[in-house]
Amino acid sequence: MHFFLRRTILSLSLFVLSCNSGYGFIKFSSKKDTLHTFSAQETIDALNTTIDTIVYQGNKVTREEVLRREMLFSRHDTLTVKKIRQSRSEIFNLLLFNKVNISAKRFVPGDTLSGKAKLKPLIFNAQEQANRLNRSYTAVLVTVYERWYFFPIPTFDLRGTSVTQWIRNPTLSNLNFGLSLQDQNFTGHGDLFTTSFGLGFDPFVGISYSTPYVFGSDKYGLGLAAEYRELKNTAEGHTAFIAPAYNQIRRTIGFSISQRLSAFSLIGVYAEYVALSVSRSIRDRYPFSAISEDGLDQFPTLSLYYRYQRLDYILFPMEGFSFSAKLSKVGIPSADDKLDFTRAALDYRIYKPIFTNLSIAWRTFTVLSSNQPIPNHKRLFLGYSTKIRGYTRTIFNGDHLQLNTVELRAPIIRLNTLRLAFMPIEQFSIFQYGLFMSMFLDSGTIWYNPASKSPPGTSNRFTFSDYKFGYGGGLIFIGGFQWVSRLDFAFNDRGDFEVIFEKAVSF
Repeated sequence: MHFFLRRTILSLSLFVLSCNSGYGFIKFSSKKDTLHTFSAQETIDALNTTIDTIVYQGNKVTREEVLRREMLFSRHDTLTVKKIRQSRSEIFNLLLFNKVNISAKRFVPGDTLSGKAKLKPLIFNAQEQANRLNRSYTAVLVTVYERWYFFPIPTFDLRGTSVTQWIRNPTLSNLNFGLSLQDQNFTGHGDLFTTSFGLGFDPFVGISYSTPYVFGSDKYGLGLAAEYRELKNTAEGHTAFIAPAYNQIRRTIGFSISQRLSAFSLIGVYAEYVALSVSRSIRDRYPFSAISEDGLDQFPTLSLYYRYQRLDYILFPMEGFSFSAKLSKVGIPSADDKLDFTRAALDYRIYKPIFTNLSIAWRTFTVLSSNQPIPNHKRLFLGYSTKIRGYTRTIFNGDHLQLNTVELRAPIIRLNTLRLAFMPIEQFSIFQYGLFMSMFLDSGTIWYNPASKSPPGTSNRFTFSDYKFGYGGGLIFIGGFQWVSRLDFAFNDRGDFEVIFEKAVSF
């Protein structure tokens, strides 16, 4: 009876592992996996035993140390459902694989391997170890199915308007388009190399590289970036009818280094140098366009940042927690006509299952700037990537920002994985799909500091009465090779309605 209860509890635990947060087991159609994995029953039998060996397979491009870095258990640890589940999530959240499977088998001395002659040498080696040691021997298999890593990615976005506004009044004048060439696993260490260019409203060219492995250690990361961009006036919102469109030329070079503190946290430093120029006549007429009297703002930025992130699925979390903090010093306090201010940002997110298929997600995001003059090109915006749904037709700007969002999330079609047998390239043969629904409430405000040359009639202090609200519901599509998009139907507190389509989840 005790053995039956134990087996039942372990079976239920593995079922919870596979069905947690509405994602469910990753299922395959018709065609069998080309890589061997141990069965669910074999994995259940291996739970609560001591791990003797861990073997990685399927990582043809990705280095084994990348996988080991994300594992939350190692040899001589006790194998548990929780460790399997969390390690699988961490590896999958690298966004390098179409599928990740962690399975295990407990080999018993004297067991036979009849009918398994074609299996990997691991099977025979593990059985030989069990026979030689005359004790049970637990082997863990970490099986990954790699993505295609090199992509030419077309870019398209609208400047200063929402999709809803653009559909009502389509024009090519504020269209940005371009191409980004990305290798998302450049040396097999999960490092990203990108070259990109854009044409249209804001033409640019840029190059960047980032790696989580540097100095021969898996604890340090490095990033490099350079960009040249021609920007039109970003003074929408409060300043839209005060300043006409004017050109800005921006040259940027940046460098970052980070240290991984644990499996879930890291700390880093980012240094950037920017030279941004507007014409002297524009600076004289519109003082908020630049701090320097000659219209050329040249300034360094030094930022310290910290991040803790523990999520079940990074593209659309249903369970987990994320916290990030950033402190930036912009400019050098050397002269009155130079940039010199400090900015702090806090971003807190929590995702909590409240029923089997329902999760609540909450985010609060705050950015505060010191009381010094801040030009328009370093201001904050509500309406671009940071927005209140229901108010995306209007761009608000300022020096301080506070945003809150709460969502209810539930699956309509659980996240599944389909193997496309007709695809000749292995990396394109695994296809994810899922459909989720959400209900949301957004609230936020933005305001200036007293030292800035802000537009007339704008607020330079925080008040609750300035908060704006948006609410509604939406659909989240997960399809293709880690592609996510969202369709929201939103109202604001003034009764306005809008439809929002984006290529990412809200948070």
